Amino acid sequence: MISRIHNKLGTAGFVVAIVALVAALSGAAIAANNGLTSKQKKQVRSIAKEEAKKNPGTPGAPGAPGAAGAKGDTGAKGDTGAAGEDGADGAPGKGIVLTAEPKGANCENAGTKVEVEGTPASKKYVCNGLTGFTDTLPSKKTETGTWALGPQAETTVISLSFNIPLAEAPEALHFVNLAGEEFTGEGAPVATPVNCLGEAEEPKALPGHVCVYEGTNLGESGPFFGNSSLEALYTSGATFAYLSAPGKVAYGTWAVTAK
Repeated sequence: MISRIHNKLGTAGFVVAIVALVAALSGAAIAANNGLTSKQKKQVRSIAKEEAKKNPGTPGAPGAPGAAGAKGDTGAKGDTGAAGEDGADGAPGKGIVLTAEPKGANCENAGTKVEVEGTPASKKYVCNGLTGFTDTLPSKKTETGTWALGPQAETTVISLSFNIPLAEAPEALHFVNLAGEEFTGEGAPVATPVNCLGEAEEPKALPGHVCVYEGTNLGESGPFFGNSSLEALYTSGATFAYLSAPGKVAYGTWAVTAK
């Protein structure tokens, strides 16, 4: 190889070629214009490139990482994937079993037993409540109603019927007029009620008493005629007297509370 280059370029050209080759292998750029013809220069460059390919230099150290590039655009939406296979069937569910429950420790007034099928530990009881019927009004409980009279004249006896009978007849009947005064029997009115602490819109009575509330009074009359001979108290109701003039109209509410 060396003799071939020497023969082609001669001594001077050979030297220049060697220098150019060394420069190519080392990565340096050297101008080699002196003593060479144009044809020789081309031959030198060709030989230098050929030798550089055969004898590559040692790789340099890696350079520092470059700056991060800008975020790219969002890619196009992919195609819909194929449908998956059907999953395995689940275990059969358990039903709810309802059974009539007789009176006893679980339900005082009978009811229904509820349990999950095949799971005795899950049983619950839905018990019946007490019946709403009662023979007599329970102690300290109150029932109410309405009364009315007219248009008519003279003394009128008004009757009150208790929806639920009392176990014992009331002790006394009281009347509360529009002014809020309480009358009892043939006695004088009491400015501040002591037995009837309600009003026509919300009648109340102390235990063992009947309270009659005047809600409307149209016409001339003496409102409450306290006459014990016309007053009656029963377990099923009561009566009271009301003095009215011709064309008189009056009505209101009442309350009775069991002892």
